[in-house]
Amino acid sequence: MLIKNNPESALAELEKIKKEAWSTVSDNIKFRIITNIAVADIEMQKIEEGAKLFIEALQYNKEDEKALTNTAYGYVLLNQKKKSLPYIKKAIAKNPANFRSYSVLVQASDQNQSLKNIINLVPEEYRNEPEVSYAFAMYAKDGDNLEDAAKWLEIANSGTEKNQIFRLRKPRSF
Repeated sequence: MLIKNNPESALAELEKIKKEAWSTVSDNIKFRIITNIAVADIEMQKIEEGAKLFIEALQYNKEDEKALTNTAYGYVLLNQKKKSLPYIKKAIAKNPANFRSYSVLVQASDQNQSLKNIINLVPEEYRNEPEVSYAFAMYAKDGDNLEDAAKWLEIANSGTEKNQIFRLRKPRSF
């Protein structure tokens, strides 16, 4: 919550922790520190820096589904979508119920595919999750399919709290 409300302050604290404790903390804690720095960077619109940190963090937690999903998302943010696919496929194989991984899969998909084919990549039970339906909306919008974009955006918004309305903009990190 601190990162979302005050990313500058959170980043300063995380950098301080990293500097003071790095050599003594476990790889899992290193993963969490770098991941949270990445989130703070992205919240401050330093997208490239945050994306690179998501990728860097993987070395400290190579088998974790969140690390794999974040790595894939980092590549998507860097517009290196093909590089993201092995990581997202591995994350989904580890946990087929992780709807955030499906959202990244949609974001990483080739824009030359039909929206129907993209939708079919996601199991039916996860299609109405706000992050997934928002990714469908963005995919449709990027393909100039505004009618379907509006439909999926409405689905995304119906699954969120009133203060968390999705708009036609780039999704934030997970």
